[in-house]
Amino acid sequence: ALGGAGGVGAVALGAVSVDPGTPGSSRQGSQLADVQEAAGRRASLAGDPKGEREGADVSFSSAPSARSSPRSTTSTSTSEQTPTKKKAKEKDRDKARKADASEKDAQGRVRMLTNCEVRGEPIEGEKMTAFAKKVGGRKVQMARFKWFRVAANGVETVISDAEKASYKVARIDRGFRIKVIGYPTDKDSGEEGQPVSATTSQPVAPAAAPEPEDPVPFSKYTEADAPKLTDWKIEMNPRQEYTDPIRIHYQYSGGKEGATTIEWFKEIDGKEGIGVADDDFTPLTLADPMTYQATLADVNKRVRILISPVRSDGVTGPTYQHVLEPLIIPHAVKDEVSTALRAVQGKASHQFYLGLVDLAGLDKVPLTKRFLIEGATLKVKHAETDKTELKCKLEPGCLSADVCLDPATRNKVLLLSLLPSRSFPNGKATMAFVANTTSDRDVAILTLRGVTN
Repeated sequence: ALGGAGGVGAVALGAVSVDPGTPGSSRQGSQLADVQEAAGRRASLAGDPKGEREGADVSFSSAPSARSSPRSTTSTSTSEQTPTKKKAKEKDRDKARKADASEKDAQGRVRMLTNCEVRGEPIEGEKMTAFAKKVGGRKVQMARFKWFRVAANGVETVISDAEKASYKVARIDRGFRIKVIGYPTDKDSGEEGQPVSATTSQPVAPAAAPEPEDPVPFSKYTEADAPKLTDWKIEMNPRQEYTDPIRIHYQYSGGKEGATTIEWFKEIDGKEGIGVADDDFTPLTLADPMTYQATLADVNKRVRILISPVRSDGVTGPTYQHVLEPLIIPHAVKDEVSTALRAVQGKASHQFYLGLVDLAGLDKVPLTKRFLIEGATLKVKHAETDKTELKCKLEPGCLSADVCLDPATRNKVLLLSLLPSRSFPNGKATMAFVANTTSDRDVAILTLRGVTN
């Protein structure tokens, strides 16, 4: 740590603050000059001549952290520094860079940051920010971030649209720990450094319950205060394709809104497109009641949405219902599957690649497999050695290919089961394979289904 009676506060990227010591000290000026000269020899962030030192706290956000000192200090400007001091500073930087280079990872990336942590309370509605300590004399900037929800079993799920240094904890995060990964780069050279990460020690807790309000007698409300929706709309793929999330937006009216209920249902198998009675629909359990991500399993089925506005005193208004038109397969997916099936029917071979995964260890690297459909045979080969690991004679009902509905798989995993057949009299346990994209996954499923019909 820098010397001086007052210590040094946290340093934010793009802004450097040095605590000059105890106000009123008669030696403050000379101590400050000594401190800044020493700091200038050790490191400088973003070219700031005030001299951020190695090991200083670095906030990934552009705003100074709460611990940064807002006070300005007198320092020797770059133009006033002697050539000897400049040369010494550059020598220290080169030495630090060489030390960093000796700690490269498997991808050849050097260590630029260390001691990453997440500051802030893991409580719904609170903001958390990523911090780390700078290593060596580099000018470090953060290129990008990723935030994750970490389940009790260790499975990590990327939080969509969370790509900044800070993240506001949402209701859907309850019960999960929060993890951040930062990807630093050298501001001068653009060289990418080793990623740093941190995870909260505790799972996200619910927000504190608000103070109870005095109950408002219903007699104080007028007829105009009855809970109702003045407007609502559905946001989804304009062609009814299942690929995009289905979102609902509404405007409430009628006193203060309470716990308005939103329920989602979809038609059961055998009732696709014709469901009428309540029993023709099955409820959907969603982490976010405002959004539903449909899958290939929802094709030809209709989704029903019910909204019941509720006032803060518990009075419920009328229930609003909307039933979507049946969801369909994207045209691009249909075309790709048709091309594959025509090739197989024409006695040509067709292949695609998937990664074998363990659903209990999705963080592990998948084992790449090559699926080869040749004649009336399906072969699963090791992608590198080309050794055939599984061979199945294609016949009706010999296999089952389905979507894995576990949210942790990010809608990219298919489940393949080999059913009892001539090739496998006793069948074979279900295997999980991950594709690069949801579209690739669905093309593989539909192709496997097609060649067995």
